[in-house]
Amino acid sequence: MKTGRFPSGQRGQTVNLLAYAFEGSNPSLPIIIRIFPDFFLLRFFLLTFPSFFFRILRMFFDNGLSFECQKCSACCRHEPGAVFLRKGEAGKIASFLNMDVRDFFRAFCRILWSGDGDRVSLREKSNYDCIFWQDGGCRIYPVRPVQCSAYPFWPHIVESLTTWNEEALRCPGIGKGRVFSSDEITDRLEMMKGDFSDGTEF
Repeated sequence: MKTGRFPSGQRGQTVNLLAYAFEGSNPSLPIIIRIFPDFFLLRFFLLTFPSFFFRILRMFFDNGLSFECQKCSACCRHEPGAVFLRKGEAGKIASFLNMDVRDFFRAFCRILWSGDGDRVSLREKSNYDCIFWQDGGCRIYPVRPVQCSAYPFWPHIVESLTTWNEEALRCPGIGKGRVFSSDEITDRLEMMKGDFSDGTEF
């Protein structure tokens, strides 16, 4: 089973609903996308009325969603991907590893073009495992990036029952364990809105 990370998999780019504006008149897309098929008009709408955007998104998960990590590591391994760091995360991880942040950047990071600019991403091993996956787990788990800790509550995954069920085919933890409330899910969506690091601070 594929568990690709970029652009649509678990360890992939932090994809948001704007990406779906390019898919045309797909009837399975949220009504907000069908009303605003023009990418720039949609972008203006979401940036101008963010609270309305989140109310629309919350219609699906108002009753909460179940998730419990099964420690399968599928979201950390096996296929090419990218874990994009937000500003401040490199310093936090470097401190956890007792490293100078510049040494951390040189040893564990790379610059990738994301479509709207350069972004700092963690490197991956030659077999496509995350650079920090070892001995069956994450070496930096307590300070892992927001992209990792917020999963699977990413905008493009929780936008509808269809996308949630599609992700469940990749992640055996979806649909199991405790129910995350709509407020908890919204908190994770807010976490994902942080500014990405472009490497200039190094």
